[in-house]
Amino acid sequence: MQHLEASSAGRVLQRLCDGEYHSGEELGAGLGVTRAAVCRAVQRLREYGLAVEACSGRGYRLPGGYEPLHLAGLEAAWRQAGGEAGAQLRTLFRPASTSDEALRGPPEPTAAYFAEAQSGGRGRFARAWASPLGGLYLSVAYRFARLIEPPAPLAVAVALALARTLRELDAPVSVKWPNDLLLEGGKLGGILTELRGEPQGPCRVVIGVGVNLAAPPGGAEVGDQRAAALPGACYRGRRTALAGRMAAAVAVTARAFEAEGLAGLIEDWPRYDALGGRQVTLSAPGRVLVGRACGIDPQGRLIIEHSGGRERVSSGEVQVRAQP
Repeated sequence: MQHLEASSAGRVLQRLCDGEYHSGEELGAGLGVTRAAVCRAVQRLREYGLAVEACSGRGYRLPGGYEPLHLAGLEAAWRQAGGEAGAQLRTLFRPASTSDEALRGPPEPTAAYFAEAQSGGRGRFARAWASPLGGLYLSVAYRFARLIEPPAPLAVAVALALARTLRELDAPVSVKWPNDLLLEGGKLGGILTELRGEPQGPCRVVIGVGVNLAAPPGGAEVGDQRAAALPGACYRGRRTALAGRMAAAVAVTARAFEAEGLAGLIEDWPRYDALGGRQVTLSAPGRVLVGRACGIDPQGRLIIEHSGGRERVSSGEVQVRAQP
C-alpha cells in the first residue's frame, strides 16, 4: 500500500481500505493532519470517483472497502503468467496516465506501470478515458529490436489476449475490432498503442490498457455505446492479481508478435469477434463504408462485404447498424 501515501487523499484512502468507520479525529491524529485536512482529502477521494460515506458521530467509511494494488502481488502474478524475468514493475497513485509515465521512463527492455486512477487517461483519437479510483489502468513498455510487421495490428492481438484472460474469470468478454473489449454489448475497456523510434530498427512500443471495474464511469470513451463494468465476483479480492496477469498477457503477446508476427496470435478470433456477421458502418478519413463484417485477415484488417465485393480495411471507427 506504500504508493497510496503519495498524497493526503492517498493516505486517507489507506485508512479507509478496511470498509469500517473512522472518525475525522482518528484519521487526523493517525496521519498528523487537522480534521479540516481530512475533510479536504475525503472530498478529493469523492472527486476521484469513490463513494465515501460520512455519518455524524461515526466518521467516514468506504462501503465494501478498497483493494489497493500491491507491488509484491503484481510481481507474483506477472511471473506466474509468463511475464519477463527482470522486468521493472512500478505502481503509481494518480498520474496523468500510465502511458505517459511509460513513455518518459528509462529505456528498459520491458516495464509495466500500474495506477489506482488517472487524471488524464486517453483512448483512441485522443478521446478522454475516465479513470476513477479502483479501475484497472496499466501500460506495458516493450522494446523491439525490429518489427517484422507494422505495429498497429499489435493492438488487435493484445485485445484478444486480454479477452482470453477475462473469460478465464467467467466474464463473457468479446472484442470489437480493432481493440475494444465488450461485455454484454457495453464497452468494458480499450487498448492504445504508441510507438517511439523506427519500426525497421530498435523501437519502443507502449501498450496502454484501461478496464472498468465497479460502476461504469461517466464520460468514458464509449462514443454512442454504453459503458460496461466487470462484475465484482470476477475480481473482488483479486484486483492486484488480475492487473498483474493482464500486464503479463500484454508483454507475452508483444514478445510473440516480435518473434512470429500476428497470424498465429489471432487464430481464435472468431470465438471473440463482436462484429462477425453484423451490419456495420466504418468511418475513416475521407470515406464511409457500409456492409457486413466478415472477420479479420491474417494482417488484422477488418473484412467488410458490401455491394462492390469484399474489402479489407486497416483502420477506422466501426459502429454496428441497427436492425431494420
